[in-house]
Amino acid sequence: MPRKTIYLLTNWMDSRAGTDNNGADTRGKVNTKVAGAGTYRSLSITKDSIPKGASISRATIDLTVFVGTGGTDMDNEASSGALDISHYLATKNPVTEGDSSWDNYDTDKAWSSGGGDYNEYPRTVVTLETSYSDNDVLSHRVTRHLRRSGVIRHATPCLIHRFAYEGSGPPGNLLSYYSNADSTESKRPTLTVHYQKRLRTRPLGRSLIGY
Repeated sequence: MPRKTIYLLTNWMDSRAGTDNNGADTRGKVNTKVAGAGTYRSLSITKDSIPKGASISRATIDLTVFVGTGGTDMDNEASSGALDISHYLATKNPVTEGDSSWDNYDTDKAWSSGGGDYNEYPRTVVTLETSYSDNDVLSHRVTRHLRRSGVIRHATPCLIHRFAYEGSGPPGNLLSYYSNADSTESKRPTLTVHYQKRLRTRPLGRSLIGY
């Protein structure tokens, strides 16, 4: 079965800095809200199209965890949903890495709702651990997202990552991962798609004249 691995473009969004773009940051961030900061959500944008007409059997996003100064810290908040990261398919397209923010998905093009527009389904919800080591890899299925993106004809789908619970104040949990701006290629986020090419078939001709 053919497989295609796509390096993702990333950007994280801050609710307290609505027009700031963080696409050049070497880290992606998602949080339940931390001291002195807003709510963080992040974007993963495909930089290459899914094969046209492909029948997708499996799609997986891989994020490499960053642990260090200002990095992943997951044991501060125990409220329901505070360890659950959710992945959604953005309903706006195309979303641009260098111009997207909490307020906008492209230059002067606003999300309908701050932090990104998405439908409740399809979604992937994964419960994270309270402790990670640097370079741990999170592999999450997003098959239905990619299938849906084909139905609505998004050539370059964008995923929105957020916590199910986004608290009102500190302490908070923070997931930080290496972005596409990191100098080490092997740590950058990827989307791996397993697919089948659909064969074109000609309609059967009529066997009887005047049938």
